[in-house]
Amino acid sequence: MEAIYLTTEPVSLALLFATIGVFWLHSFWAALLLSVAWVIWIAGVVMQFTFHDPLFTAQEWGCIGDIELFLGFAIALCVIMMIYTSYFRFFRSKTEA
Repeated sequence: MEAIYLTTEPVSLALLFATIGVFWLHSFWAALLLSVAWVIWIAGVVMQFTFHDPLFTAQEWGCIGDIELFLGFAIALCVIMMIYTSYFRFFRSKTEA
């Protein structure tokens, strides 16, 4: 449930739509910048859940779920985005030349 909440946050949705645009444009540098933006957003989420005491206490008591599923989704998305766009940048450009 927590992964759905974090994925539907406005920042996450904006990053998700930007990721779709990067996949469509095959831009390696945009994928790199977007991966940095995902890392900044993930760091903010982790800091909020770790150092904001009411959220941490609620997580310990089982009132809200863990954030590992969201973190895994975002990290996997960044890795796939980098591999996909690097294929178009490096390997496909050599075959077309």
